[in-house]
Amino acid sequence: METKTDASLEDATEIPLQAPQPEILNQQPQPELVLNALPVVAAVPVMQGAEGVGREAQLRNPCMPPPIAIVYQPDLGHWHTNICDCCREEETCWWAWWCPVLIHARTVDSAGIMDSWKDIVIHIGIYISWIPSIFLGFPIIGVILSRVGLKLYRAGLRSRLRETSNIFGSFCLDFIMHCFCSYCAISQEAREVKIAGKPYRDLATGQDLVSNPLPGIPNARNASICAHFKAISKCSYILIFLGILYYMIEITIIACFADPAEIAFYPMVMIIPLIILYFIYWRRNREEIPLDTIIKLFMVGATVSALAAGLINTVLIVLFMLLFGTTNIQVQNSEDDNDISYPPEILVYFVLFVISYGVAGLVEESIKHLIVRGCWLPHRLRSPQAVTIALVTGALGFTVRENIEYIFRGRTTGDMFKILGLRAITPAHAIFAALQAYGVIRRDFENIETPLYQILGPAIFMHGTFDFVLMSVAFALRYEDEFTLTIVELSLAVVMTVGGSVLVLWLLREQGNRLRQGQAAVALRDLIGDGHQNESELDPTGDVEPEEHVGGEAKRSVDYEEGYARLVTEDDDHDHEDVLLN
Repeated sequence: METKTDASLEDATEIPLQAPQPEILNQQPQPELVLNALPVVAAVPVMQGAEGVGREAQLRNPCMPPPIAIVYQPDLGHWHTNICDCCREEETCWWAWWCPVLIHARTVDSAGIMDSWKDIVIHIGIYISWIPSIFLGFPIIGVILSRVGLKLYRAGLRSRLRETSNIFGSFCLDFIMHCFCSYCAISQEAREVKIAGKPYRDLATGQDLVSNPLPGIPNARNASICAHFKAISKCSYILIFLGILYYMIEITIIACFADPAEIAFYPMVMIIPLIILYFIYWRRNREEIPLDTIIKLFMVGATVSALAAGLINTVLIVLFMLLFGTTNIQVQNSEDDNDISYPPEILVYFVLFVISYGVAGLVEESIKHLIVRGCWLPHRLRSPQAVTIALVTGALGFTVRENIEYIFRGRTTGDMFKILGLRAITPAHAIFAALQAYGVIRRDFENIETPLYQILGPAIFMHGTFDFVLMSVAFALRYEDEFTLTIVELSLAVVMTVGGSVLVLWLLREQGNRLRQGQAAVALRDLIGDGHQNESELDPTGDVEPEEHVGGEAKRSVDYEEGYARLVTEDDDHDHEDVLLN
């Protein structure tokens, strides 16, 4: 697709690349479509480095890799991508591996084969169909039959998709594909539907958010919570309902089978993440990103991402322990414990180092990055603030789920209070996510080449250091009493959290200053260039009076503090159009 390079700012429009426009769908053959492309904004001059040299903005979603162009050929006769091309389109790959039911339901809905909710209900029915076999005395056979039935069902829908797309093949081959690599097959089917330009649907509900976008909110910054909730999608309503239902079920289980006093820990787990979300999003930036996106990212972080990180961490730790010939490295917990042979302390520190940096840091930061990178967002991330809010929101959802798991691992109520205090006053995941946002903004808004390892590397290092210091201190002070150990751990956690917060806030503040100062000349040249032909006439401090035009023409002004230019058109309707300075 072509973008505007020299057009005036008045003519700049948002160019959706991820989902084709309705008028494009009827054209045959289909024009070149782009995978992995969810744009930030339209092509407007942006900063390059610190000099403020204007050039065309990169039209891709922050956190997304460079787009891959594929030309759709309706009579090609075979799939446009191979079965093993999962990583070519990360959104479908992410959901196919960690929640295949949702992406499969969206695919068949977009292809016009079946409604999303029907496919989900059928999947659930097949998944639980083996339960009666437990009471009949053959649970293993029941599970096998259930899995075979699932593969047959998916193979049948794959065959129907092939028929509608004029792709050669057979039901037998489709069945084999789903038997040996069902996740890859689901991802391939989702990519094919995208390339074919089928209507893009929301997960679970099949709601079309491209042709029928959610209603906007006038004066979003000052609108009430009720107004924002009225503008969310059906999927977000379902997520809220399921979240509350799950919350109530867990509370009921605790009240029936555990100490009822532990119920009080649940609201405590939510307090700090909600407070952070209030200050970074709702208080000042609620117009930067819709509440619908916030709900989805938070719930993905609390469910799919937490599940993926927990599973990968467990597998890596077990493999690492097996590498040392044991699955349980015991340490000496008492000075009098000399009758048992323990590993050398240097080995324990090495294990803690690998777990901190190579397991917790690498895996969890990568998974949190994929919360945004692997999710299709119908609402574009229009500003650096939106990128930071999106990454931090996903991390806060991840934090809530992880806090619940850690707290209820405590053996006593005292242990739970210790863990709660340690994790409540140290919102480390939010800090690490904000550090990732710094790298993403550097790449996509400052237009400074920043590879993925430079985006994730600082967050991984900070995360690993945080974990390694706390675990090493706990090991070194294992002979001390519990109170001393708790005070030392809390003190170190607070110091590292405050230090990390100050560092990240300073980096983001300096980055914001560079964006404002570096783009001021470019913005003013484009916005009021008619009255200032020479760039030397522009005041670098930004103290430039807005130029007024008569005869119904535009009056333009620049808001430096907010980082975007506002084009105010004074006509009969008093229309207002916000155009991002990236």
